[in-house]
Amino acid sequence: FAQIDVGRLRRIRLVLLDREKLKILYVAFQIICSTSFTLDVHFPYAFAMYLEFVDVLTFDMFGTISLGCFKLAIPTYLAYILISSFVPIIIAALIWAVYFVRMVVQSELGPRMRARILQDHVYYTLMLTYLVLPTVSQVQFKGLSCATLASGTQYLRVDTSVTCSVASSADYRLILALDIPLIIIYQSIPLIWARALYIHRDRLNPPVNDPSYAHELRAKDKSIT
Repeated sequence: FAQIDVGRLRRIRLVLLDREKLKILYVAFQIICSTSFTLDVHFPYAFAMYLEFVDVLTFDMFGTISLGCFKLAIPTYLAYILISSFVPIIIAALIWAVYFVRMVVQSELGPRMRARILQDHVYYTLMLTYLVLPTVSQVQFKGLSCATLASGTQYLRVDTSVTCSVASSADYRLILALDIPLIIIYQSIPLIWARALYIHRDRLNPPVNDPSYAHELRAKDKSIT
């Protein structure tokens, strides 16, 4: 029997199942799935079928939850916006609720373990924002996308029962009043990422103009390459 190269299999597994690469690939799929609506283009049939298959992997509440059979006091698409926007917030709240429970139950842990638990929950929160931001942003911005008829009348592309008129449509005014603040909140997430990267830039890329300082940082933190 041929001898199995365990080391090579392990390297292949690490390449194929690398978490960072999978996250990038996942978000790339989310962006690709949104291009048809965002750019108003029609892809070839085979590629369109592929996008429909990949779209199952996204957190698109609009595509997975049907609210058309319910009589709502608000526009249907506004309900989708609220669901898509608040579900990740609830999940983030649960992540930190678990963190505080762990801190109370495991109060005897030392500072290093407590810092490790905090780091884990920060990681889960950042991963959540990274995974849901493209899809949630798409849902939110669709609430501002209007189409114009030959008569000059404008209506919401995702909900033709709503006319895009602030003066005459109470539903459209309500969508704007709730959707715009949610857009501002979610679009501030990349600013938080940028600030975190800026604060920890020395850990990510030690200064090359001071080799001794870079060597000292690498000696303290083995994750720095």
